Amino acid sequence: MTARLPALAPVRQTAMLCALALLGACASLKDPQTAPEQTNYTPFAFVLLQAQDSSGSYWSTFTKLTYDIDADGTLTLADVGEPPLKASDDPAQDRSCQPHGGGENQRTSWFPYTGLFVRGGEVLAVKDARGAARPLRSLSADSEGRMKYAGPHAREPEYTFVPCVGAHRVDQGHRLDSYLPDGARLRLKAEDGRIQTLALPSPDQPFLMLRYKSGAVIPVPMRPVLVSVDLQARRLVVQYQSTFSANGKLREIEYRFVTALGEPSEGESAAHYRQRTDALVGDLRQCPPPTLLPRESCGDPAREPDRKIFD
Repeated sequence: MTARLPALAPVRQTAMLCALALLGACASLKDPQTAPEQTNYTPFAFVLLQAQDSSGSYWSTFTKLTYDIDADGTLTLADVGEPPLKASDDPAQDRSCQPHGGGENQRTSWFPYTGLFVRGGEVLAVKDARGAARPLRSLSADSEGRMKYAGPHAREPEYTFVPCVGAHRVDQGHRLDSYLPDGARLRLKAEDGRIQTLALPSPDQPFLMLRYKSGAVIPVPMRPVLVSVDLQARRLVVQYQSTFSANGKLREIEYRFVTALGEPSEGESAAHYRQRTDALVGDLRQCPPPTLLPRESCGDPAREPDRKIFD
């Protein structure tokens, strides 16, 4: 990656969609919450959803990072990314493939793992930064245009995906047992038989800074829940999502992004910037993934994050 991110002023956001949850959608929420203030310090669009299921009410937010795939497999953040679902998009079209992908994938308020879909080829393996392979579970199609895993060790319940790569429906997909690891490498086979490995840039990661009414400021990770690779258009899109409690204690959500291309703030030394960034990345990576129930445990306002983040 060589492109530098533009310096952006914070952008106020008010977008909120209803979320498909395990036991219903926004229209059936017992205690809908007023959306907290939102400030976006990134060049990416974020969408906030509210959902309710058997575990209670919670907020869910998602965004997408789009990469161009260079001839040698290098991933570079695209100037124009895949758009997110909009509040005006018709839910009746959520299982069709649109330029924003599958709407149901973005209206679903929580995934406990990452789904992977490829156009113009297939995924052969997913490895972590150390080269260890992660199990790939092949998805099966149902009669309603979705895919889910139905093999050994299936979860209860299994979460479904609409098999879209942008506006294109594909006929196979996979999921991992958890989330795509940091610095993951995707081994792909194109339709012409060519093998290519794509290494996701690290530490490229959107994250949240939750500001509570109590004064607590808590960094919270976003998880990669969907990866779509278009080997024909040479594009890769990662959808990130994070969930946290809708308990009325939250004052503001800050949308932020940490990247190897980041630069020190005005008047800050490069060494201090690296220390602060390393502390942030380390803090986010130690957060246990929410693979049993929605809500990041690291979003607890009583948690004490690494103080070097705020120095």
